[in-house]
Amino acid sequence: KLFIIDFYSLKNKTSSYDVGGVQFIYSEFKDNFSLKASNTIYKYLNPNMKELPLVKKVNVINIEETTFEYKEKEYQSYKVFLNWEYENDYGYEKECVLILMKENDRLDIVEKTNIS
Repeated sequence: KLFIIDFYSLKNKTSSYDVGGVQFIYSEFKDNFSLKASNTIYKYLNPNMKELPLVKKVNVINIEETTFEYKEKEYQSYKVFLNWEYENDYGYEKECVLILMKENDRLDIVEKTNIS
């Protein structure tokens, strides 16, 4: 839930490089994630914009146990289905599926899939 709030609440961001939620991403994927975000949802972000989204509620719809393969090793993982609401609807994404990989007693996001 904290990842969704931090990543999709653009109202408190200062530039296209101020990507939220990076601390929840698996360490080896952080750079790629930040680059992709700054070239997509964060691309035209600037502090003078008035109509930016702010997440007000996140719902976990379902959680499934699964596995995630990385570097020829299989990790215990969870597939988390989420949706969320904004204070004002500006047409931004409202649902996704996250894959959280468990490694060293820690869960990190390794994959984000848009539903709509």
